[in-house]
Amino acid sequence: MHIQASTTYLELINQGLMNVIAPQIEDEQGRAVIAMLQGALKELYKREQRTPGLLMESNTEGLAIAKKLQAIASRLSLEEAGDADEITALSACIDGGSSTGFSALRTVNNRLNLLITTLGNRLSRARGNEFPREQQDEIAELLRSAADWDFRFQQTQREAIQFAEFRLRPHPGGSEVTTENLQEFIARQPGREDTRVSNLIEIPGGMAKHTYACTLSSSDGSAEEVIIRKEDIHPLWTQWAFNVAAEFELLTLVSDAGFNAPKPLILAKDEPAFDSNFYVMTRRPGVVPGNFFGPLIEMDESLLLDIAVNMARLHSIDIQHFKPYFDRFVSPEILAGDIKDAYRFEIEWWRRYLEETATVPSPACTFAWDWLLENIPDNHETPVLVHGDFNVHNFLVADNRISAVLDWELALAGDPAQDLAYIKPNIEKLIDWDRFMQTYYEHGGREIDESTFGYYIAFANAKPLTGALRNMELMRNAQSDDIRFTYMDTDFVPQFIQNILGHVGPV
Repeated sequence: MHIQASTTYLELINQGLMNVIAPQIEDEQGRAVIAMLQGALKELYKREQRTPGLLMESNTEGLAIAKKLQAIASRLSLEEAGDADEITALSACIDGGSSTGFSALRTVNNRLNLLITTLGNRLSRARGNEFPREQQDEIAELLRSAADWDFRFQQTQREAIQFAEFRLRPHPGGSEVTTENLQEFIARQPGREDTRVSNLIEIPGGMAKHTYACTLSSSDGSAEEVIIRKEDIHPLWTQWAFNVAAEFELLTLVSDAGFNAPKPLILAKDEPAFDSNFYVMTRRPGVVPGNFFGPLIEMDESLLLDIAVNMARLHSIDIQHFKPYFDRFVSPEILAGDIKDAYRFEIEWWRRYLEETATVPSPACTFAWDWLLENIPDNHETPVLVHGDFNVHNFLVADNRISAVLDWELALAGDPAQDLAYIKPNIEKLIDWDRFMQTYYEHGGREIDESTFGYYIAFANAKPLTGALRNMELMRNAQSDDIRFTYMDTDFVPQFIQNILGHVGPV
C-alpha cells in the first residue's frame, strides 16, 4: 500500500488549522490553543525535516564525550559494571549506521543522555577527593563539554521552522460557488429573472462532490430552499452518474417515476464563472442518520423497515424508464443484456480506468477487479436500477421516515441484491434480517439470491477503493488540498480492502 509522506500530512493539517479553523476562533483562549497546536505540529514537522540530521550529529558527538567520561572514571577507579558494555552497544548503533530513523535516533540519544549524566554525576561527586589538579581540570572540562553538548541540540532544535506551503497546481479557471456568481447565473434562467440568492453555505459531506445550500427568493415573496451539487475541479472520474450532467438526467427520471428523491431544477454546464459544473435541486427536509461506518442516531424498527420499502420501490421501477439516461451516458447496449452482462460491462470499464488513470498503486485493487470479473454471478434476469450506495449515509430522515434518497453517482443497471447486500451489515445489528426482507418482498421487491451477497459487498467496495486511490494521487500531485484526504490511506482504504478480502471466495 502506498504511504503518503508525513510532511505532506503535516503541511495539509497546518493549512487546515490556520485557514479553516483559526478564522472561526474568536476568544483569546481559543487562539492561544491554536498557537500551541501549531507549535506541536511544527515540532513534528522538524522531526521529519531537520531533527534526524541533528540527532545523528548529536549522537556522534555524545558518544565521544561518553567515552572520555568513561575513560577517566576507569582511571580513577570510579567505573561501575555496565558502563563499558553500554558504550560498546551505543558504538555499534552509531558507528554501524543502524540508527537512522527518528525513533531509533531518539532512543540512542536518550541512552547517551542518561549515560553521560550518570558518569558526570559520579565524577562530580568525586571532585572533593584528593585528585591531582590536572585531573580536577579534566573533569571540569568534560562536564562543561557535556553541558554544551546537551544545550547544542536543544538550541538548534528550537530554532523557528516554517511549513512549506502546500501549493496546488494552477487553477483551471472560474471560481467556486459564491452568492454573486450564483445570483448572476440564476437570474439568466427562464422565469427566474427576479430571483434573489441568499443564505449560501457549504455543507460538509462526501469526498467526491461539493455541496451547498441556499435560499432562492422571488419578488412575490415566495422562497424555496435548494441544494447545489458541484463537481470537483479534478473529478475522480467523469463517466456515468458521477458526471453531474448525467446525474441530473438520472435524478430527473428517478423523480419522474415518483421515487423518494430530490427533484433537479437547473443544470449549470460549462459556465465560465464557475470552476466546474453543478446542478440545483430541491432541498428535502431531514437529517442524515449516519456515516460510512454506520448509524449515528437511534433508528427504530419502523425506520429500518422504511429502508426496505424504499429499496423495493426503487427496484420495482421498469429499467426501460431510465433508457434515455443509459443510452446517452452509459451505452445503448446495456439494457439489451442481462444482469451478468451488465456487471461484465462495469468491471471491464473499471479495469481500463485503473490502467489509464493515475492512481496510487494498490495490488489489492488489482486483485479485486480481477476476481470480480472472473466470478460474476450467473444471473440472466433483466437488470434493475441499483442505487449503488444505498446506506445510512445517503438518505435523509424526517418524522422517523426516509424523506429522500441522496447521492446517485454510483447508480448502475444491475442486481437488486447489490443494494441489499451493501446495507445488510448495518441492518442485522439492529433488527432481524428476515423481517427486513419480508418487508422488502411485501412492497414489490424481486426474489433475491442471498448467496451472492459476498460478491456484491466486494463489488460495492471496489469502486470507492478505486476512488480513494485516485484521491490520494490528487493529493500527492498537489491537485487537491482537501484535508480529509490525509486519512485515506489510514482509514478508508484499509476498510475498503478489508470489506473486499473478507467477502471474496477462494481463488
